[in-house]
Amino acid sequence: MQRVLYWVQWMAFRSLSLLPLPLLYGISSLMNVILYRLAGYRKTTVRENLKKSFPEKDAVALLAIEKQFYQWFCDQMIETIKTLDMQPEDILKRVEVENPELFHALHAQGRHVIFVGAHHGNWEWLHKALTLHLRHLHLIIYKPLNNAPIDEVVKEMREKFGALAVPMKQIFKALETHKQTLHCTFVLGDQSPTPHNRFLWLNLMNQPTAVYTGAEELARKYQAAVVYGSMYLKSRGHYGVRLQLVTDTPESEAQGEITRKHAACFEAQLKEQPAYWLWSHRRWKLNPNEHPAHAFA
Repeated sequence: MQRVLYWVQWMAFRSLSLLPLPLLYGISSLMNVILYRLAGYRKTTVRENLKKSFPEKDAVALLAIEKQFYQWFCDQMIETIKTLDMQPEDILKRVEVENPELFHALHAQGRHVIFVGAHHGNWEWLHKALTLHLRHLHLIIYKPLNNAPIDEVVKEMREKFGALAVPMKQIFKALETHKQTLHCTFVLGDQSPTPHNRFLWLNLMNQPTAVYTGAEELARKYQAAVVYGSMYLKSRGHYGVRLQLVTDTPESEAQGEITRKHAACFEAQLKEQPAYWLWSHRRWKLNPNEHPAHAFA
């Protein structure tokens, strides 16, 4: 039965992906009306997150960000489906990596890389663009979806251009398997940890924020350079990416400093273009009074 569901959903997504982007963006605009104006999808969560993150902004400014967010949210879903039909030249046309030579230099130095990004812009197109620029083996860490057939479709899509999608719980096994090959591990560092994960409490966006320390721990274990990638929207369906070296000497950084540095990069990215992040996500659900930090076992 699961295989039947997989093929039904794959055919549905595949059929949609064959439509031209201008038509898909028309569908996205209709989705925006349904989700935002009619259903009010997670509107309370979005408004609460924005108000706490930008206390200096008035109601008019916050409402403008809110409206931009919902249209971008729908666009991002449509763009992700379109990925099934996209070729390398399509991705390179729509995602410009400003300074890929940073990756090339690290590869020439024989360095593994931990790439840290965020759910900002279009992260599915982001890792596709990186795969096309990298000379490293590209490992994408992901959290499997509860819907197994859709998860299989998404995994297939992420591996389309040669990357290797690795479930979070299997990352150390994968890195050990490929330790003789220079690899770049793709991590989205803005996810909300559970109380059982290792994390630090940092002040981000004007509030206490639990931040995963996984990227830092991987960098220390494999002596890997850490690179942050800020993705920004240039126009509808077109993005830019700025790469920033967080550190190439993880062993010399104070404990927790790498995490603080890439979290600061994320905060700057969010302040630059606040509308294009997952404000509908309950990012601040942990409470520092109830969940003390525990990191670096």
